[in-house]
Formats: sequence, structure tokens, C-alpha cells
Amino acid sequence: MNDNRKDSKIKLVRDNFLQFLSKDIETIKQRNNKWIDGLRRALIYSEKSEYKDFTPEKEIKNGEEYLNALDWALRNPNVKNIALAGPYGSGKSSIIQSYMREHPSVKALNISLATFDVENCV
Repeated sequence: MNDNRKDSKIKLVRDNFLQFLSKDIETIKQRNNKWIDGLRRALIYSEKSEYKDFTPEKEIKNGEEYLNALDWALRNPNVKNIALAGPYGSGKSSIIQSYMREHPSVKALNISLATFDVENCV
């Protein structure tokens, strides 16, 4: 095979390979752009939403008294049971998680005593 023909085949293989790579790169860019656009939409939605989830808050407002009472109860050897009671979304989990974050040496086990009666749901 002469050198011109060999160079021509090498160029063709290289061009096909580069075309193949560019399609893969373009596909990856499109997927990443869709993912990034989805994140942007989610952030915009969460900032504008009139709804609020009831997940625990990272920073509780006016919670110092609750944290002090919990600290007192946990340090008191006469206290054997502690209960935080309140309606759904009142901040019980936020208080517990805030206390645990401020006192990492305290070991705890989260147990939910919630009950759900699926048969009687309307």
C-alpha cells in the first residue's frame, strides 16, 4: 500500500474516531445540562413555594429553653424517661437534632412510635 493511501486511511479512522467522541461528549453535555437545569428549577421552586415541608429545622428559633431543659433532664440521674410531645410539625425533631448537634458526645437511638392505620384511612 502506498503512503498516500495509508495516510488517507489513517485520516479516515482518526476522523471517524473524533466524530464518535464528539457525539459522546455532546450526549454527556446534554445530560449534564438537563441535570443542572433540573437543579436550578428545584431551587427556584423551593424559594418561591408557598408550601413548607415539616422536616427538622437546622436552626431552631427561641429554642434555648427547650435545649436547656433537655440537657438538665439528660444529666439528672433521677430522670428515667423523657418525652417531647406536640402536634405534627411543632418542632420536636428539630429540638432533638439541635441538641444532638450541640452535644456530639451524647449517644442516642432514634425510634419512632408513630402508628398509621391504613385500613381506616378515608
